Amino acid sequence: MERLIDVVWPSRPPATARQQVQNCISSLNSRLRDWGHTQTVQRCDSHYSLDVPDESVDERLFRTEYTAAAQLAENGDPAEASMRLRHALRLWRGNALEGIGSDQLVGEATRLDEIRMHALEQLVNWEFAEGRYHKMIPDLCLWSDTYPHNEHLHARLAEALHHASRTAEALEVLRQLHHRLDRELGIRPGPVVLNLEAQLRRPTPTSAPGSPVDLAALKDIHATLANLTETMQALIKDVPALSRADSHRVSDKVQSHLYLRGAQGT
Repeated sequence: MERLIDVVWPSRPPATARQQVQNCISSLNSRLRDWGHTQTVQRCDSHYSLDVPDESVDERLFRTEYTAAAQLAENGDPAEASMRLRHALRLWRGNALEGIGSDQLVGEATRLDEIRMHALEQLVNWEFAEGRYHKMIPDLCLWSDTYPHNEHLHARLAEALHHASRTAEALEVLRQLHHRLDRELGIRPGPVVLNLEAQLRRPTPTSAPGSPVDLAALKDIHATLANLTETMQALIKDVPALSRADSHRVSDKVQSHLYLRGAQGT
């Protein structure tokens, strides 16, 4: 009872504090019964307890699902792990202990939000491991708005945009993060963000000498050149002697031959 009073009234509790706590518990039990729950808060000596199975408490169920997802990833199944973790994250509706202003519960709310944050970051890691960058863009946009100072989520959003050929947008995400951290916290981003930004600003490297050759592309080029040679030889046979005045007609004929061969799938 004393702890409950301290949580609800951190300083100067009213003279009726004990009676108010008892009234609140009675009201809570009535609501639990109205919602179809058979378990209610029970008085046990000097304390109260609510005994319910883990699957009836969203925080416990989240932990169970998160642990199962981590085990799937460890067993080499990141796709199934991502699906399981998404199911766990859907249990969250707003921030932990939202609407409760007790100073003594701030630490508990922070602990729960940190667990959620770690789960979000882990989900992104597993999805990226499967190459699903584009799929994660809407989620990362939402999460980076929810956590405007989280550098990891902003960096991951920039990576996803870059892989979707949206590098300019990726750089803008990092620029806005720079501005927000400086304006609101007076700090600069860490090395992860700075290194990523530098990497995105580098020009796209061209193929270096000795890099693997695309044999399929070379075959296509060879076939095209062979077709062009055959076309020119046919034209030379058709027009054995050309005057300068005939050059425009020959040019038109070459284009016609090439067009017909292209239409035939050559």
